[in-house]
Amino acid sequence: MKIEIAWIAGDDNAQITELEVAEGSSILFILQEWREEVDWPAEFSANHLAVWQQSVQPSYIVKEQDRIEWVKPLLCDPKVARMQRLKNKKG
Repeated sequence: MKIEIAWIAGDDNAQITELEVAEGSSILFILQEWREEVDWPAEFSANHLAVWQQSVQPSYIVKEQDRIEWVKPLLCDPKVARMQRLKNKKG
């Protein structure tokens, strides 16, 4: 079955690769099998995985047409950043 893997490369450009995988494959299995073919960022962590923007565990069994997404970890809490911007605007 066909799936896609999407991630942000080191140059901050989106990358998408289409793969043919066996039914019943978990994300962890796919990433281990395809690691050399997909140029994952060095800071990759299985804790930042999603399928169609919904957070999932590495044990998630993929379905036809799923898109596995590696999401970069947040650098700061969005609420805190928004508060800082508002504070700076008023100041």
